[in-house]
Amino acid sequence: MSAFITLADARVAFEHLIVTDDFVALVNRAAERLYVRGATPGWINEVTLSTPDVSGHLVTTTADTAHIMAFKVNDIPYDIMPLSHTYKRDLSGTDSFVDMGYTSATERTYRIPKELERDDTDYTSYVITALVRPAYTPVTSEADTLPFQRVDSLKLAAMSISYEDNSDLDTAESYMTSALRERETDSREHRGPQTINIGVHDPAAYDSTHHFE
Repeated sequence: MSAFITLADARVAFEHLIVTDDFVALVNRAAERLYVRGATPGWINEVTLSTPDVSGHLVTTTADTAHIMAFKVNDIPYDIMPLSHTYKRDLSGTDSFVDMGYTSATERTYRIPKELERDDTDYTSYVITALVRPAYTPVTSEADTLPFQRVDSLKLAAMSISYEDNSDLDTAESYMTSALRERETDSREHRGPQTINIGVHDPAAYDSTHHFE
């Protein structure tokens, strides 16, 4: 597996292809967009969070986290649903964390599933972990590393940003699509061996079970 590329690597690879007054700023814009939108193998972590308050709300900081993907409470997994869904369907939020949105520029609040709410509001027995994608860290010096192990996708993303800045949105979107496709290829190559689950449908077994119900 190759090492992560540096700002110096990016400069050598494609600075000559792009006209810009601030190459470092452009690289950071391209890298952050690619990091957030594209596949990022290896950049998903599990972190332990604080205890919910008496209202069952869990306040998280957005300073170091780009996105929370799922929660676990005492090792039991829970999905996340938007607050808006609780106004659109019955019983929503019963078995899922509810994303209550941003309460400030650096904090985002989640409500625990209703099935985990306690009458005594004592949540100290809950060990809550979250599957998170860390926030993108901008590069500033030549030796700083970017969250990619190949330069091709970053080059395409940087060219996309350059075309976007020059109001050529169609070309910009074309380059970004290619950049994201390149990231998917990198992801398949770097994620390692995968476990394949194969389900077998047995019509006879199903029909018999269904008949006797």
